[in-house]
Amino acid sequence: KKKFAKLYIAILTIVLAVTAVFCFVPMKWGNSFYNSFIGDLNFASDLQGGYYAEYKIVNGNTDTKIEDAASEIQKVLTSKGYTNANIYAVNDNETLRVEISAPNGGQTATDAISTLQTIGVGAFEIKSSTSDDAVVLSGSKYVSGVSVKNYNGQVMAYIEFNDAGQEKYKELVAESDKLYIYLGGNMQTSFDAEGIVTYDSLPLTFTDAATAENFKVSVILGSLPIELDASVVEINTMSSTIGNGSVLADPNASEFLCTNAKLLVLIALAVILLISLVYMIVRFKVLGLLNLIAFLAEAIIMVIMLWAIPTIELSITGVLAIIAGTLLININKLCYFNSIESERKLGKTITASLETAYKKSLPINLISGAIIAVIAAVFAIFTIGAIQVASLIILIAAIVSIIMSIGFLPLLVNIFEAFNKGEEKAYGKIGGKN
Repeated sequence: KKKFAKLYIAILTIVLAVTAVFCFVPMKWGNSFYNSFIGDLNFASDLQGGYYAEYKIVNGNTDTKIEDAASEIQKVLTSKGYTNANIYAVNDNETLRVEISAPNGGQTATDAISTLQTIGVGAFEIKSSTSDDAVVLSGSKYVSGVSVKNYNGQVMAYIEFNDAGQEKYKELVAESDKLYIYLGGNMQTSFDAEGIVTYDSLPLTFTDAATAENFKVSVILGSLPIELDASVVEINTMSSTIGNGSVLADPNASEFLCTNAKLLVLIALAVILLISLVYMIVRFKVLGLLNLIAFLAEAIIMVIMLWAIPTIELSITGVLAIIAGTLLININKLCYFNSIESERKLGKTITASLETAYKKSLPINLISGAIIAVIAAVFAIFTIGAIQVASLIILIAAIVSIIMSIGFLPLLVNIFEAFNKGEEKAYGKIGGKN
């Protein structure tokens, strides 16, 4: 009915307008600058400039150990949003190079540099004393993992030991009443060993979760199968890997974050989206116009999700995944629109065509969306890097396509029909011909 249609129009207008402003419009409030959700999206170093660090490998410079270390570093960087980081050995395995993209939005160059400095914390060790002849439990040999938990209102970091590590920890406790934690040869803290009766893990109390998480990362990086010299670290900027050349390694240059490569892929995405929107309008008339509103809602959801998931960092692969996700959503819409047209060809009224088309297209769209969502979720769970990001984007697109199929797009059609009352003219001739 019209009164409900008017209410829905008012609600949708307010919601879409407010969320669109926060999604796409940067704003300045006093001395603060709001960058918008889309302005805060992370891009990989193939599309914009970034930072690199090179660490001297002190010990364990074999191919296998370097690959294992790179995998652990990749996990740490992914948790910080640098999903597409490049990690590899140079100078005949004497140096480890780590490349990450420059941060956008709320993060700063200081955050990126601090992250790279953390990787070179040096070896993690627990010692029975501060003397040279102390019994030493080294993280690379004996630590199996680190976890942060909340126990009785306290934030605890648990350093977990493997079987050999449990025996070594037992030896340390028997050797001294006080134990010392070292990173890169520098003592960090000490703790009393009296009363310790379990040796599978070492629990440490922290004042807050952030400090505990930082310590967790330090222990993980200090327990790598290779040892990095904490005192020899080179950190510098770099141009995008497919960008405009080394001259744009200057972070103050506008092209540092906005390279030709980044512009080209974003323009290509915009052109594809524009063509699909225009085609829908030309082909399906009012349905295509209603699709414009649906597209705005889709874009808002996609941008917010891309911003909210910290592991999503857009590379060329990620942009291609967005294009693939857009095609998936449009295919489901075409299934609905073509079903409406097929019913009209049978001589049915607009009202009957809309009702039947919804019932026929919904199962197809739900099943296809659900299958793609499950496959994408599996890949997102069991992969890393660019493939994981692409899988997450496809998963988001599949969920959006289901939302559009179940309710949003049919709701827009029903709102329009509250005023149109089944008139054929707005839907154009069957087949899209005038």
